[in-house]
Amino acid sequence: MLEANNIKYTLVNQMHMLRHFEGLADGLEERLLRAGYTAKGIKRELTEPGSRFFPVFAQDIPSLLEKVFKYPYKEILGDNGNLLLHGTADSADFPNGIGSRAVLPVAEIPLENRNRIFIRRNRGIDLLHLEVDEIPPTWEYTLVLRPTNNGHVFITAFPGPPSMPLPDHRLKKPIYEQCRVYWQNHLFLYRPEQ
Repeated sequence: MLEANNIKYTLVNQMHMLRHFEGLADGLEERLLRAGYTAKGIKRELTEPGSRFFPVFAQDIPSLLEKVFKYPYKEILGDNGNLLLHGTADSADFPNGIGSRAVLPVAEIPLENRNRIFIRRNRGIDLLHLEVDEIPPTWEYTLVLRPTNNGHVFITAFPGPPSMPLPDHRLKKPIYEQCRVYWQNHLFLYRPEQ
């Protein structure tokens, strides 16, 4: 059984996770700035379109790990060897959801709205987006961990069901192709104030 204290993470992971939280935990911005990150880079991570955990659920990796292990989850072995934990928080504990679900299959978009889908650069890649007034809440969460001999290393986490990594040419070709096809058929919901 996995335990939160056996999952290792660094300040690099904390910076990456800003794209999946709605704000900064106390003291985190100061630690990131001291480590050489810029205010502009921090703001960019906080404003990129994407699924975000609500502050009532988690504001940083430690608070996230504390919460997710309170609920049942499935372990899924990814094609790249990473371990995915997929669970659902109790709606009685979080009546408004644990976060926003900003990644959807294009097939879930009503036909009359598909002509509004556009391409926008996000995380350094041209990806499909759809402008919406509200991003729906979710109670699902996914953690991605890399197994090691000394436990697990935190890769990422986000509200919503498991998805594929963004297509990155550093991935092995078969996995890159799977990711490319996945992201040709999924989009980010985008609110103009993001």
